[in-house]
Amino acid sequence: MAVLHYIGITKHTDVMLQWPQMIPALVSKRIDVIAGDIHENPDRLKTIAFTTPAWWYGTTLMVKSDNPKGIKTWADLQKSGVKVGALSGSFVAEFLGKQTPKPDMVLVPDSNSEFQSLVSGKVDVVVDDAPKEGAYMISNPSSGLKILSAATSNPPADFQDTDAKFAFRPSDCTLNQAYSRGLAELRDHGEPAPGEHAGRCRGAVHPRYAVRHLLHAAVLPQLPQGGRGGVAARRARADPPVLHRDRAVGAR
Repeated sequence: MAVLHYIGITKHTDVMLQWPQMIPALVSKRIDVIAGDIHENPDRLKTIAFTTPAWWYGTTLMVKSDNPKGIKTWADLQKSGVKVGALSGSFVAEFLGKQTPKPDMVLVPDSNSEFQSLVSGKVDVVVDDAPKEGAYMISNPSSGLKILSAATSNPPADFQDTDAKFAFRPSDCTLNQAYSRGLAELRDHGEPAPGEHAGRCRGAVHPRYAVRHLLHAAVLPQLPQGGRGGVAARRARADPPVLHRDRAVGAR
C-alpha cells in the first residue's frame, strides 16, 4: 500500500474479504479502508465515501482462446446457451440483471473463482475489469484465456473508460482527504526523493502531517468536533488501519 506509507502510516492489517462482505465490513468498522477497485454509484454514496481516482480502465469480456460460443460483443451475452460469469453483488451483475432478455448468469464470490470457472468451462464468458483479467492471464500464462477488444465488442456506456477508487466511512473525512491527497501526488508525480515536494502547493500541509494528528492521542483533544470525530475516536485507541486488500478479489 504505497499511499499509506506515503502519508506516514507504516503499520496496517490486511483482511481478505469476498466482494459482498466489503461494504458491510467497512460500515461496521471491521475494516477502515476498501483498498481496491470499487465502483461509485448513488446507492453506495448513501453509506460510504470515495477517494479521488487511482487509475482509469474499462470493463471487458474474457473468453477462452478458441471462443467456442463465438462471443464477439456484449449483445452476445443475451444469446440462448451462453453462460456469463460475474461477481455476486457487483455493478456488472446488477447491470446485466436488468437487461431484457436477462443473460444466464453464474454468480461467484471473487474474481479468482470467476476466472477459474471460465477455464473449467462452467461459464462461456466473464465480465470483469481489464486490469484484473490481465493480471490473471499474466499469473496463469497457460490458462488459455483472452480478452476481447473493447474497440470491437461495443461495451455499454456504463463500462467505458471508468475509474477505480478506494472507499472510507463518511465520518473518516480527514483520513480520506489525506489519503486522496497522497494518492493524487503519487498518481501524478510518483514517490518524491527525500527533500523534494512533488508538485505540492507552496505552504500546503503535507498529507503525512495531517494523518499524524490522527495517530497521536496527545493532539486528539485539539481536533475540532464534527466530521473528524469518528476518525479521532478510532485513532485514539492507537489501532493501525485495517484494510481490505482487493487485488484479484474485489469487484466493481
